[in-house]
Amino acid sequence: MIIYVPHLVNTNYCVLLGKDGSIHVWKVFNKEPESILTGAHSKGVCSLSFSNSGILLASVGIDDCHTIAIWNWREGSLISKVDGSQYRIFQVLCITTPKSKQSNQIDNLSLITCGISHIKYWCVTGSNMVSERLSLGIDTPCETMLSILECGDQKIIVGSLSGTMYIFQDLLISNTIKLHNGPIWALASHPDGILSGSRGSSDIDVVLKLSSLEGVKIQEIISRNIASDIRAIDSINNMIIVGTNDSMIIQIKDDIKTILNQGHGYGELWGLAIHPSKMIAITASHDSCIKSWDLCTKRIISTLKNLSGPAQSIDINPNADLIAAGFCNGQFTLFELKENGTLEMESAIKKKRDYSSTINIIKFSPDGTKLAVACSKNFVDIYKLPHLIKHATCKGFKGITSNLDWSHDSNFIQINTLQYQRLIYQISDANLILDNEVIGKIIWSTLTCVSGPDLLGIWSEDSESGDVNNSHLSNRGHILATGDDYGLVKLFNFPVNKKNATYLQFHGHSAHVTNLRFTCNDDYLVTTGGDDSCVFLWKTIKDV
Repeated sequence: MIIYVPHLVNTNYCVLLGKDGSIHVWKVFNKEPESILTGAHSKGVCSLSFSNSGILLASVGIDDCHTIAIWNWREGSLISKVDGSQYRIFQVLCITTPKSKQSNQIDNLSLITCGISHIKYWCVTGSNMVSERLSLGIDTPCETMLSILECGDQKIIVGSLSGTMYIFQDLLISNTIKLHNGPIWALASHPDGILSGSRGSSDIDVVLKLSSLEGVKIQEIISRNIASDIRAIDSINNMIIVGTNDSMIIQIKDDIKTILNQGHGYGELWGLAIHPSKMIAITASHDSCIKSWDLCTKRIISTLKNLSGPAQSIDINPNADLIAAGFCNGQFTLFELKENGTLEMESAIKKKRDYSSTINIIKFSPDGTKLAVACSKNFVDIYKLPHLIKHATCKGFKGITSNLDWSHDSNFIQINTLQYQRLIYQISDANLILDNEVIGKIIWSTLTCVSGPDLLGIWSEDSESGDVNNSHLSNRGHILATGDDYGLVKLFNFPVNKKNATYLQFHGHSAHVTNLRFTCNDDYLVTTGGDDSCVFLWKTIKDV
């Protein structure tokens, strides 16, 4: 979440949230931290609002009491703190003090909060906070409220779960307008009225509307084929910016819609595969989408939507004409990949569902004739292509397979488990190989495992077996990248066979790094984040 300080001339600050409940205030232009606010929220922060003067900041926590806090953010001091509600609060908004609440005290701060069966006015005087419920009418129970907007002349607009817009004048209900069939997630002012954003569905063609406060004029702006679930709106100088739940940012100006950013939506992002000869990446996410990316333009080429469920794993075959996708429901599917990186639902060639648990890993053999499939069980199946006939089952170990690599000749696989095991199997008979002399002669096509004799140095002395999630050896074989549970990407000289090896580390992801791959020319490294659902593109400048 990012918000900006209003009404401060020649000064711009933004606020970002930390998962631990910390609030960071940054200068926008030079990106320098101005203040870090801690001590009020134990789990996290869901909403922020600057006062009209820009001096104070209101925040709402996601703790059980949904704490509301007031800060003097420049001084880094907590002014007031109070329990907000036993139910979720979705938004807080600092407003101009209503006429009926104005007093001789000049340090009053007025707030509106909304949430589950909740719409309240708060008056803050010094360290004291007093609240009162806003009524929708004698016979109208309060429904779940999602968004708040202050307009001129003491008007407060509130968007509800049912799609109704409630208008308050001096804290008294004055009008209601049924705008959407779905929830109103976002509201924004516009020179011609009020912008409201909602969720698209089969019976709603429009999810962004521009309406007058009297409901006389309602203009449809965005249709479902552009965005299906709007979560954020802003407007300035007749330009509208829209944010959706699938990470799309759309600019609307002079009726021209421009997509500024695209990405994955709700759910973790784990699946990543890189084209063997082009700057193309494929990602698979728990948002039930598979996307192909042009890494040169940083744009999405195509998206497979409405799949059988959340997608967990992905791989591209050596000829770059097939992808294999593994899903959380145990299904895996082969799709045709066109030369330009385009994917189509109609291109599904073969699908199987031999499992009842998540397909954690799916990987083509280097010769393109076999497919290794590892679910959340203690075995790995090998299928023959193109008909997906089961050829062998590699078993005899404990725990879930976390990493897998094929040998260059497609005769062996090595796997890691979450129990920190490294095992090597011969594919012809699915036998476990224990002879170190045989193992030492195997040339691996890829290296994505995190345990082995050449990987001792990626583990720090205080690390646990689950800390390092993945690795990838560059195509030239001299740089190893790793991703861990702390959002760090590290680069090592390879081999890393000595403990406490030196490395370079890079911050970017907010939590665990779920996957990473060098591009075909080693010029870039692509990483994916779990909680942040982001795809990061890192440029490799020089050797470690």
